[in-house]
Amino acid sequence: MRPSKPEPETEDKPVLEQKPERLQKIMATAGLGSRRELEKKIRAGQVNINGKPAELGQAAKAGDRIGYEGKTWKVMETGKSQRSLVYNKKTGEITTRSDPEN
Repeated sequence: MRPSKPEPETEDKPVLEQKPERLQKIMATAGLGSRRELEKKIRAGQVNINGKPAELGQAAKAGDRIGYEGKTWKVMETGKSQRSLVYNKKTGEITTRSDPEN
């Protein structure tokens, strides 16, 4: 499941990720920017991990804290797998998980 854009943490708001990944990939997946844009920010010293300046290509793991634009996020393991449903429907056929009009 793709994480939505995280909110700044008050205590332990998570940036969801499962295994040690490159920092720019974790941040891009969380919706903080594109990988290329985030690589530039990391090079410019605008991103830190656990209070120390991040390096390009550095990996982050569960429990690490990412600081960016004055906000902090905690990397957490999700353990959830993604599920996709593919359905070939006819033109005009409506499919939904909830129907307020019954």
